[in-house]
Amino acid sequence: MKRVFTLFLFLMFPLAPVGAQGLHAKILIIRDSIWRAEDRVEALLPSIYSGTIDSMSSLPPNISQYDAILLFVESRNEAPRDTISIEDEFRLIDYLKNGGRLYAEGGFFLSGMQYPDTLLYDTLWRFMGLQFEGLDAIEVSYYRVHGVDSEFTKGIDTSWAQDPFGEDGDYFPRGNISPVLFASADADYIFAWVPSDRSIRAVVHHSDEQIIGSYYSLFLTRVLCDYFGLCVDAVKAAPPAVPAATLRVVNDGVRTSLIVSTEPSGVLDVMNALGVTVYHASVNSGASRIELPESLQNGVYFAHLQTEHGGQVHFFAIVGH
Repeated sequence: MKRVFTLFLFLMFPLAPVGAQGLHAKILIIRDSIWRAEDRVEALLPSIYSGTIDSMSSLPPNISQYDAILLFVESRNEAPRDTISIEDEFRLIDYLKNGGRLYAEGGFFLSGMQYPDTLLYDTLWRFMGLQFEGLDAIEVSYYRVHGVDSEFTKGIDTSWAQDPFGEDGDYFPRGNISPVLFASADADYIFAWVPSDRSIRAVVHHSDEQIIGSYYSLFLTRVLCDYFGLCVDAVKAAPPAVPAATLRVVNDGVRTSLIVSTEPSGVLDVMNALGVTVYHASVNSGASRIELPESLQNGVYFAHLQTEHGGQVHFFAIVGH
């Protein structure tokens, strides 16, 4: 009678490829606000982005080196804003025309009635399609934020009890813009949009401090990772669970068998100590018992199970007595 000894030595090959790494480039944060809303994004970035992050209060001389610029503007419709001059706005327009990416966050973006010629002072925003924004005097209470853009916001959907969330009025942007994120009260109101010209890679976000915490981390992750392509969105990129594959050797006193359980199907090879294949078989999906030939001599063998998800190797020995 031949006896089988399992050596308990497993070599596990990866059953799924390692996820792609984020880009190792540069992001620029412009602190253009006294409200310091940018602190929120600076806390989030290290968890999703592996490149260099520069943060300053004005545009540096060379902005072409940055894969994305995150601009935090004054939260009131007043001008002039803190640091973005008309010259800087033209530089940002050139940056966008040359493939740059811009994320802008604030309460308002146009200059309101502070200057008679708002076309001059709102050059950047009008280039991105914004022609009008307003706030009515009706107090609202929001209860939901949801995304609609299939490229990066669809699937964002958070809700809560209406109180105590609310603000003094409804925000209305208008122009050649495509809404991507809505907040809901008695109706849906635009909270983020992109230019209708999708060749301009920009996202503008009207932020309301009372509800922003309910969706912000997920929204900004989708903007930077999915829309700008600068990192891996862990929410979307997590691979589906790979079904486990098991392989073990048994002996009933007469025959030596391999018990295989796998999903999907694969192939099984048994090789001797010299690496010569002594047995080959196809393995169907599910569990199966494969009897090895009685002609196998005493010695050390290893069984290699291979599926599209990877491979598993199990060493065993057959010893006569």
